[in-house]
Amino acid sequence: MTKSTLARALVAGTVLVAASACSGGDGGSAGDQVFTMSIPSDPATMDPMHAAEGITQTVLRFAYDSLVAFDADGSVQPYLAEKWDVKESSVVFTLRDGISCSNGDDFTATDAAATLNFAVDPAQGSDYLRDLPQGLKATADDASRTVTVTTADPDQFLIHKVGGVLMVCPEGLSNPKALAEQTQGTGLFELSETVPSDHYTLTRRDEFTWGPGGVTAQTAGLPASVVLRVVPNETTAANLFLSGEVNALSVLGPDRERVAAVADVQREIRTPIGLTFFNQSDGRPGADPDVRRALTTGMDMEALGTVMTNGYGKTPESLLTIPPDPCHADTVAGALPPFDSEAAAQILDDAGWVSGDGGIREKDGKTLSLRFIYNAALGDSVAAAAELLRDNWSEIGVDMEIQGVPPSGLGPIVYESGDWDAGWLPITVGIPSDLVARLSGQTPPKGSNLASIDNQTYVEETSAATALPLAKSCPRWVAAEQALFQDLDVVPIVDGTIPTFGAGVEFELQAGLIDPSSIRMKG
Repeated sequence: MTKSTLARALVAGTVLVAASACSGGDGGSAGDQVFTMSIPSDPATMDPMHAAEGITQTVLRFAYDSLVAFDADGSVQPYLAEKWDVKESSVVFTLRDGISCSNGDDFTATDAAATLNFAVDPAQGSDYLRDLPQGLKATADDASRTVTVTTADPDQFLIHKVGGVLMVCPEGLSNPKALAEQTQGTGLFELSETVPSDHYTLTRRDEFTWGPGGVTAQTAGLPASVVLRVVPNETTAANLFLSGEVNALSVLGPDRERVAAVADVQREIRTPIGLTFFNQSDGRPGADPDVRRALTTGMDMEALGTVMTNGYGKTPESLLTIPPDPCHADTVAGALPPFDSEAAAQILDDAGWVSGDGGIREKDGKTLSLRFIYNAALGDSVAAAAELLRDNWSEIGVDMEIQGVPPSGLGPIVYESGDWDAGWLPITVGIPSDLVARLSGQTPPKGSNLASIDNQTYVEETSAATALPLAKSCPRWVAAEQALFQDLDVVPIVDGTIPTFGAGVEFELQAGLIDPSSIRMKG
C-alpha cells in the first residue's frame, strides 16, 4: 500500500487476500436479476494498484481476479492459476486456458507477470509495494502458461502475498490515468456506469468461464448486474434493506438488530476495530512513552469496547484477526495496564505534565492536546466511543479534538500531512509479515511506518522470524507482537464483528468482502 492511502487494509481486509474459492459451480443458467448493495461512500479510485481502502476493494473485487483464492481456513485454491509449485524463494503458477480481459483480449502469463512487476516497481508507487517482498521478479512463458515469481530471500508467505494481487490487463497498466476511472480486469463483472455520490453499476461478462470452484457466467443464480448504492447514513441504508431496495449491506450501529431480524443471510468478519495508535513522530505527545502509558491507563477499555461494538465485541487476542493466522497465540492477555484514572494522572505528574488553563496539562510550554482520528464509515457507535474516550482523557487533563475521517481521507492524514496524534486505525490481516512495514522501518511521508514506531525488539524479532522456516518462526513472531504491547506502540481495545447481511440472495465473504462468484439470487 502506498502512503497516499491508509489502511486500505482497514476493516474490509488486507489487500493481499483473494476472493473465496468456495463458491462452486451450479447447473442451469444465470438470471437477469440485479444485486444491489449499499456502500457508505464513493470508492477512492478504480485503479487496483492504488486501491487498498476497503470500499474501493469492495467495488474492484467484482471486476478483478487474483492468481489463487483462499478458503475460510486460509488454504490455497485455484483461481486464474489452475496449479502452482511453491519453493523456499519462488512460486510457479500455471494459468488456466482461455482467460480474457474485459476488452476481449486474451490474458496471458506475460500479462500476469507484468502486473506483478508493475506492483513492485517503486516508480509506480503501487499500494502492493509495502507488502510484496523486496527483490521480487516475475517472468513468463506463454507457451506453457506459467508465471515464475522469485525473491532474493526466502519468504514463508510468498504465495499468500503474490497470489492475492489483483491482475490488471495490459490496456490498464499502459494507461494508469484511464485505469483510475474504468476497470480493466478479468473479473466476472465490468464497470458500466459511474454516478459519484449515488451509485456504481457493474455488468456481468457472459464470456467468463474461469471462476473459482467451476463458476462461469452461466452459473445459475448469478445476477446480470451489480448496483452499489452510495448511502452514507446507516439508518437510511437499513431502511432501504428492510424495504427490499437493497439486497446487502454492512451495519455496525444500533440498526444492526433490526436488520438481522429480517436478513436471509448473515456473514461476519472479525476485525481489530479498536486498534489504537499514537503518532510517535518527533514533537508529538505520543513520542513520549510516559504519555502513551498514561493515555492507555486512562482508557476504560471495557466500556469503550461495549459502546464501539454495541456489545457485539470480542476480547482481542492478537493483531491477526483473519485466517490463516499461522502462529495463533494470545499475545494480548495481561499485556496492557488496567483502567485507573488516578494512576494515569500520577504517571503524567511524575513525567512533569502539570495542570494549566482549564485543567489541561502543560509541559515545556506545550499543552497536552491531541488530535484523534477514526474511520467515519465505521458508524455512529464508533463516534460515540470517541466521545467517551475524550471524557476518559479529560479526567486526566488531556485535551482531545475528535475528527471522523472518510476512508479515502485517512491516508493523506497519516502518510502525508502527519497531522494527527492518536487514532483507531484497524488493520485486518492474517499473516504477521503484512504488519512489518506498517509498524517499523521508514516513516511517513517517505515510508509506510504509519505511527513512526521505533521498537528495536520488534525489528529484531521480525527479522529473525523471516529468516526461519515457518514451522520454527512462530515463537519469534509472537515475541514481536508482545514487544509492541510492552512499549504500548499498539493498543488493541476490542475486536469487532462486522456483519454483512443479505435478503433475497446468498453469498459468502472473503476477508470481509463479498465474493462475487458466490452470489446467488433467490426467486
